[in-house]
Amino acid sequence: MRGKASADISFAVHTRFRFPPPHTAGKCECGGSQVATTIGTKTDAEIQRDVLDELKWDARVQPNEIGVAVKDGVVILIGWVDSYAKKWAAEEAALRVRGVKAVANDIEV
Repeated sequence: MRGKASADISFAVHTRFRFPPPHTAGKCECGGSQVATTIGTKTDAEIQRDVLDELKWDARVQPNEIGVAVKDGVVILIGWVDSYAKKWAAEEAALRVRGVKAVANDIEV
């Protein structure tokens, strides 16, 4: 029974990624209409706002202790905190934000 459950799970994962077939430019392999998807990217200002919001949400960090700058998706954290736990918490908060490519943690303890 345990082996059967594993087989059912692996089949569900396999079919999830196999179907629907991928759509290619010019012709849909499934015979249906062509589907267009848009993947949006965030601007640096949107990422900065989202990181600041994430810092406000995280109870381990006081957002007024930390400044946030963003350049090409790379977040730079600047400021002074009283513990390494707060420094690491700020970095973790920034990394949770979609669109962040990297974090330069220049927060001083």
